[in-house]
Amino acid sequence: KSEYHTDFACRYDRNVRTRCYCCGANYKYIEYGRICTRFCLKSQPSEPKYGKYPIIILPFNWGDAGRPDSASLEDGSDFPIIPVNANLSRLIYGFESDVEILKPVTYSLLNGRLRNDLAEALPSFTKQMFLQLTKQKTEENLVFSPISLHSVLALLYSGSEQDSVTKEELGNALGLTRNENILKSEYRKLIRFMKRQKEILYGNEIFVSSSVSANPDYAQNVYKNFGTN
Repeated sequence: KSEYHTDFACRYDRNVRTRCYCCGANYKYIEYGRICTRFCLKSQPSEPKYGKYPIIILPFNWGDAGRPDSASLEDGSDFPIIPVNANLSRLIYGFESDVEILKPVTYSLLNGRLRNDLAEALPSFTKQMFLQLTKQKTEENLVFSPISLHSVLALLYSGSEQDSVTKEELGNALGLTRNENILKSEYRKLIRFMKRQKEILYGNEIFVSSSVSANPDYAQNVYKNFGTN
């Protein structure tokens, strides 16, 4: 059975409900109380166990008056209230657009399952960044540019010393794609694509203090591969 069948049985069949847990998030509404966005079987726990992409779409269409009062995971931890009832949120935040087709985005350094492109690396990075930022601004609107943040971290990663703590921390932040040659190749493709878009002006600049000079090899590297002056 698919995830949809499982969720339906857990939600509406009392005999099955005892064998289920909320693997999505519990949205609390003043009118309806707590509503789970996705159920899984206890015998087949999901990965990650909590916070999976919703199967049911809850209302976010009445402004602040219609949004959930709060959201939490089954283990009691807080969860950001994410309006996911539009394709835009799926694309930008990197969540699964179809839970039956797409495999969950996971990666493991020990198993070497790192991606060779930005197509999945950026959505994963965006999702993690979004969740971190919303923890700090729970009562405010939030606007950020994932590609800008990722490209800046890639620039720093490219210039950091090999086997250093800085290199390791930046690599962890980049997530699924951290091979320097792959980053360079993928960003060259991205920049070529951006330059063909009339609606988008893309660029990065590095400002160096007048008391120091940039490493020539690094300057040439970031200009050639990242379009950075």
